[in-house]
Amino acid sequence: MERTPTTERPRRITCSRAVGAAAVAVMALVLAACQPVGIGNPGAQVGNDPDPANCPGLQPSNAPPCGPQPLLWASINGPYAPFENGDPYSTHCVRAGGSGTGCTQGNTLYRATGYTYVIDVAPADVAKTLTLQGYDVGSYPRTVATGNAAAGVARTVADLSTTNGLSTISSPSAGFTSADVGQRVYASKVASGTTIMSVQSATNATLSRSATGTAVGQATIGSDCTTNASPWNAPAFSGMSGGNCQTGDDSDVGGQNIDVQVFDNDGSGNPSYAVPLPGCHFSHSGPELAAAPGTYKNQWADLCSFTPTKQGIYAFRFRNSGIDGMTDVGVGNNQYALKLLGGTSTRLHASGDQSVFVNAANSIANLYLADVPAANAGKKLEIDLYDPGDGNGSSNYTLQVLGPPGGAPSPTPAGTGVAVPAAGIATACAYNATPSPDMGPATPDTAVNCAVVTHTAGNNIYNGRWLRIEVTLDPAYTCSSDCWWTLKYDFGVGGLPTDRLTYTVKIV
Repeated sequence: MERTPTTERPRRITCSRAVGAAAVAVMALVLAACQPVGIGNPGAQVGNDPDPANCPGLQPSNAPPCGPQPLLWASINGPYAPFENGDPYSTHCVRAGGSGTGCTQGNTLYRATGYTYVIDVAPADVAKTLTLQGYDVGSYPRTVATGNAAAGVARTVADLSTTNGLSTISSPSAGFTSADVGQRVYASKVASGTTIMSVQSATNATLSRSATGTAVGQATIGSDCTTNASPWNAPAFSGMSGGNCQTGDDSDVGGQNIDVQVFDNDGSGNPSYAVPLPGCHFSHSGPELAAAPGTYKNQWADLCSFTPTKQGIYAFRFRNSGIDGMTDVGVGNNQYALKLLGGTSTRLHASGDQSVFVNAANSIANLYLADVPAANAGKKLEIDLYDPGDGNGSSNYTLQVLGPPGGAPSPTPAGTGVAVPAAGIATACAYNATPSPDMGPATPDTAVNCAVVTHTAGNNIYNGRWLRIEVTLDPAYTCSSDCWWTLKYDFGVGGLPTDRLTYTVKIV
């Protein structure tokens, strides 16, 4: 079904360190000095692509044959998530205002437009049918438990029913199998006060007590991360939470509303949101997505297809609130991936800022940061990150900015870019060791090798705060055909990251 999105003005990026009314007075000067950078990647995909045949448990990995993977997901928080949970733009709740519909609302950074992306159509792909796909676009909370390793990845049964006064729950379609006997069942909704204990047969499971009503719903058979099965039975995952499990969706039993709409290319070379592309609008409520895990959970699904009539920018929004005809819902975070099929050299990447989630245990996540051509020699690269460093484990988390080459056009950065400062690349790298409540703080501290520790054991250093990293480009800065800067995020051998962060890149 389609629903018309509310009208929103596209957001603008500024490079000002001023905030509030003071920013207005200097806006003209700021815009003259500021150059927003196209962020994201050189290819046609954002986030992981966990092939079920090669990625055990659908867990992305750096190692072949599953990898290399970037080990990150695109992400958006629910409209009633805590402000401190890595996404300052998607929640109505203010800092320290709690979560849920009862939170203190009025977040001045909230925007109903969600996150924006662009499809940059190459000349060779004009008049071809292009299909935008999303991986795990719904919000499906993950479970971690022991279970039957032979049962494999958890699956969903959608026709479970309870009967008032009975302590069994049935699947009329015989959705349970013999391999499920003894497995735990996790229900999104059953009769009040009951918990499903385990599968007894192909058609029945046991409730913790007699049902107090009659209901029909769905449930997950087995845990999403079965600690008796690979890869979750490895020491690396000891102590993991649901946030370290596959895409790590969290807390949204009722799901999130999702609205994805592609807009026509206006020929300006910039993103335009004036004219929606006919028939290229994916719009579903949280309950609709929650009721269709067989279509969306842990798999790719078509969002829309279109045939571009000209090369250049076709913008689209991925959002979960402020949608006409839907009541805002969701307190957790929804992780997903995007890719474009049908093209040869068309790009798909974030626009303005990007919100991501990195959650692979004991890993190194590599992500493309920005393409910085040699024409920017002598300028300054400003990288603003909100809330980096969340997670558990004994290791330090170290975020390092690397100069080109980044590894383009490979879909995953090589992680072997140039450490800066370096001759011909950058002369200095500075940051704010003291976390800032606002975006764009001063950067009085030197970042050795342009690396910043964001987490130590028991301490998420920048929790709910901003980190700025400034890289001064060498006056002789040059790069070859690969001018991509990258981020290398090392979580160490004892790290269990659940790191939600949002970032933007500018050149000044």
